[in-house]
Amino acid sequence: MNQSTRQPGLNQSSFWGTLLGGLMVLLVLSVGALLPGDAPASTPANPSTGPVIVAQPISPLAIAPAQPSRPAPLFTWNPHAKRRPAPPPATEILLDLPTLTLTADPAGDLTLAGLALGSVGNVASLGLTPQLIASLSAANLQHIQLATDATGLSVEANNLPILGLAWDETSLGNSAQLLADTQGWPQIYVKAAPLLTRLHVDLVADVGQLTRTAQQPPIPVDKTITQADAAILAASAGRDTATVNLPIFYFSSGNPLVLGLGADKWEELTGMPASQLRLTPEQVQAIKSAGIRHIRLATEPDGVHLTVNDAPLPTLLWGQGEAHNLTALATALTGTHPDQAAETLTALDKLVRAMQSVSVGLDLRFP
Repeated sequence: MNQSTRQPGLNQSSFWGTLLGGLMVLLVLSVGALLPGDAPASTPANPSTGPVIVAQPISPLAIAPAQPSRPAPLFTWNPHAKRRPAPPPATEILLDLPTLTLTADPAGDLTLAGLALGSVGNVASLGLTPQLIASLSAANLQHIQLATDATGLSVEANNLPILGLAWDETSLGNSAQLLADTQGWPQIYVKAAPLLTRLHVDLVADVGQLTRTAQQPPIPVDKTITQADAAILAASAGRDTATVNLPIFYFSSGNPLVLGLGADKWEELTGMPASQLRLTPEQVQAIKSAGIRHIRLATEPDGVHLTVNDAPLPTLLWGQGEAHNLTALATALTGTHPDQAAETLTALDKLVRAMQSVSVGLDLRFP
């Protein structure tokens, strides 16, 4: 694909959204192959050795150390730091894909595992514009890694976690069933969702050869990042958390009953607005039609836990500094002034530490 044929105006969100969307398509197709009736009839010659795992090295660019003469970058990348769990027994279904590396040439055209994406019809317009390359370079974003395994999904920027989900077969099945009930998802997805625990995918987007240039050297380490992460973890380690539970009952009208108090009485006694808790009658009816009677959202030191009708859903993790790292990356990508970015990160760290020190539960019940 030539630069002249690429669609103009491709922005950061569309690029990474398309990238993550492509991975989800890969997950669905791979999981579909694991459904009953589609599994290969043959078995390994030696079952004790477990499933065959195809190994493929990460791109040399992904593991090349920084030049000694340059200062350390804002983010550090060490692909060997990620440790996978031991493979399940040979009797369990497992698909362990080799590491897939997405690279870009000087023109910004993308290649995935040796396949030029410009030759694929649906993504022929996908590429890195000069504006996006400049933004990535300014943020010193050299690698994005997305990995799934039996325990969940993780997204890392230069080996710093920015997003994590913890799951098991039960929470994945519950999520798929909820989407089937509320969004009309086919039941085939409900059956396939638990199999994600047996699908290992590791996708690395390596754009370092474009962002690491003489004109755009690596950004020096911001010591506050590692110190902030350490402070967040230390704040929650070995400390009992206070517990706050707030039950809210909704009437068909959408008005809430908080701790036995109506919305007006709640505002009068506490001074806290209840308007944000109100729902419309249509929203309450939609929730009832979906069969939802109880939603619980709870914050814990490790993350945000969500259950629907007492069925657990995947956990949004924040115990390893994900919120801080994601915000740091976002401010770098958007060109936020360093002083303003530092203020934002400081406020965020205080909020996360406060949230990790108190276990807050919201119990929402519907008629």
